[in-house]
Amino acid sequence: MNTEEAQAQFVMRFIERTDVLAKELFDCKRFAEAAHVAEAVIGLTDGTFGSFLNAARCHIYGGDPERAEELLNRARVSDSRALGDTSDMQVMVLALVWQGKFSEAEAVIRKLEDSPEKFYNLGWHALRRGNIKDAFPLLEHGRSIGVWGDNDFHLTTRRWDGVSDLKGKSVLLNLERGLGDHIIEARHARDLAALGAIVTIRTNQSLVATLSQAEGVVGATSNIVPHDVWVPGMAVPALLHMEKLDGRPYLKPIPYKAAEWAERLGKKTKPRIGIRWRGNPKFEDEQRRKFPPELLFNALRGMGDLFSFQRDEGTEFCPPYIRDLSSQLVTWEDTCAALSQMDVVVSSCTSIVHAAAAMGVNTIVITPILSYYPWADETILPRSNWYDSVLVTKQAKIGRWNEAIDLAAEHVQTFLSAKK
Repeated sequence: MNTEEAQAQFVMRFIERTDVLAKELFDCKRFAEAAHVAEAVIGLTDGTFGSFLNAARCHIYGGDPERAEELLNRARVSDSRALGDTSDMQVMVLALVWQGKFSEAEAVIRKLEDSPEKFYNLGWHALRRGNIKDAFPLLEHGRSIGVWGDNDFHLTTRRWDGVSDLKGKSVLLNLERGLGDHIIEARHARDLAALGAIVTIRTNQSLVATLSQAEGVVGATSNIVPHDVWVPGMAVPALLHMEKLDGRPYLKPIPYKAAEWAERLGKKTKPRIGIRWRGNPKFEDEQRRKFPPELLFNALRGMGDLFSFQRDEGTEFCPPYIRDLSSQLVTWEDTCAALSQMDVVVSSCTSIVHAAAAMGVNTIVITPILSYYPWADETILPRSNWYDSVLVTKQAKIGRWNEAIDLAAEHVQTFLSAKK
């Protein structure tokens, strides 16, 4: 082996190891570091298509979608594929949506070959445009790729087809995905009951007592109980061909728990404002919906008595002038009872929002620029189709929360003024 060949092999091994390091950093969610290393690989490889693509992915998750889009446009020049593969174009879609370029992203999606991913993403965009009727059948395509519903849950009994008469039939409404999703889907018990169904909710054990209070149910369980038909919770809007959602409250706190919390909190002398600033750390996009909690504390200080509904991760940020309820929120029954005593609840996109709003509590949700599907509709902002008592504030630019939180504080004042 001559000197040139040895040097070439050394450089190739160095590039491979650098690329592996970038991937390992990405897997550890050290996205900014991963992006820095991935950019180095671009220089080492003279800008191959793959190096641009990998660096773009790192920048998207690291909070710099503008740089990701720039790299992807450079990738078009570096390779004749020009982002022709579905997986490559999906990276461009992410770069666009995280900049709020939703129409441009939707145009890219429509050019993709037909696939569950394409139809699922078009469902989100249909929601964004307020087209509920078309949105949910499209979102149902997400079941086969594990992003919508629980595709691994099956029963040998008959799944309701959306057509068969439900009058007098026992229906097992199987709630899907996370706990917040379960609370969202519990609304559909009254939709099915309106068709004459006798509805039992199947949910996580921690929510059984709470969701037994949902309108339209005869009970809730974590088990599979005898039934005539069953229906997946997230499939109901598609099965019923819904064109409009019912935003009225559908949940109540357990009465004795509400009485306990009214006594525990004592006499109210100021408006009560419940807050939460972090969600489940295991949620894949949690890093995108987190904001500096001091922004919220400062924005709301002096507007009333503040109560923290933060549990587990993030409680260490709670300042002494906010009453920390974390040690008392032992169960969902306690959490809902405490929420029912608030005048306003302000939170990032967490299950707390859905619990409060389902009970009709005035609620403000602070969402990232690419929001979860209940907050996607841009046509009625700051209102929500899902809850009459919710106002939505959306981040205008990734990584920047000041405007959204300042607007949330304005919404709090609006709610409080209306209660006087």
